[in-house]
Amino acid sequence: TLDWERRKAYVRRVDVDYYTDAEVKTDIKVLDIFEEKRQGPAAQAHGEVSVTTTPTQYKKIKFGSHENIGYGRINLPELEMHTTSYMWQLDESIEIEMKREGLDFASAMKGLGTVMGTVASLYVMCDPRDIRAVPMLKSPFHRQATLFVYECYPGGVGFSEKLYEMHGDLLQAARELIRTCPCAAGCPSCVGPVLEVGPLGKASTLRIIEKGRQGRADL
Repeated sequence: TLDWERRKAYVRRVDVDYYTDAEVKTDIKVLDIFEEKRQGPAAQAHGEVSVTTTPTQYKKIKFGSHENIGYGRINLPELEMHTTSYMWQLDESIEIEMKREGLDFASAMKGLGTVMGTVASLYVMCDPRDIRAVPMLKSPFHRQATLFVYECYPGGVGFSEKLYEMHGDLLQAARELIRTCPCAAGCPSCVGPVLEVGPLGKASTLRIIEKGRQGRADL
């Protein structure tokens, strides 16, 4: 139980086979773009953002298998923070081409958020909780599909600029992580569980990375 006004959490010991993870509604407003570079059908950038988060529910995730075994509602106030973010914007042409190929663009964006969040924390050598990846099918600022990887510290500490500079390496690492993962259609180690990204999640995520990196001679 949380006593938000007194900033206290009351807990009791229980014997269960699962852990919990919060589902959070996130709104991101781009306040300023520091640098931006276009490569083929996509563009990378980093800049200042305002992030508003509202916890809506929690998931019960089973130990070992990481399967989702239930939900619970929560009621907490929204939090707002100004920080910095790395961004990867994808042209609408990528979505159109993927649909023609029978792939799932929405699942690909979910998977992209998972795999890029994983490799990003490794490349800037931070705790995974120091950054958060949020995919949007249509960013209000860019008017196109955008992946945000923002810093979980007010004002940021420089991770976003590093991610911007290592953009090509991030895409390559994400691609290799998906390709070498032995799972058939998705798992927590690459693009996320099949129950979250769907049966086409792994193939779609790999394809969106390959299409987004077209035009980069260094890749």
